[in-house]
Amino acid sequence: MMGIMTSCEKESVPVPEFNVEVNSKQYYAGDTVFFRLTGNPDIISFYSGEPNRIYQSEGSYSTPIKAVSDVAPKSYFYIYNASGTYTATFMAANSNIYDRKEITRQIEINIETRN
Repeated sequence: MMGIMTSCEKESVPVPEFNVEVNSKQYYAGDTVFFRLTGNPDIISFYSGEPNRIYQSEGSYSTPIKAVSDVAPKSYFYIYNASGTYTATFMAANSNIYDRKEITRQIEINIETRN
């Protein structure tokens, strides 16, 4: 009797192709910032740069934008309500059970108070 042999190859994933652009880096508090997204990574998360939403900062959290089974969004929008300079960070990842590759895209956004 012959046995069936299978092997599990640990398949690596490619580094995500992903980019983010904005029309302007200057806005007023309460304005909507539109981010144009290109690429199709498995996962996309957003960190606004506000307190408790700073990339790689202990205790920070992100906003999930895309999960593995979701269609890739072409844009994302966010409203900053307080003046200041923020580093908006998008983390994109491709992953499987054996491997994960991530990239980040950061854009500095300046928010001013309306007079």
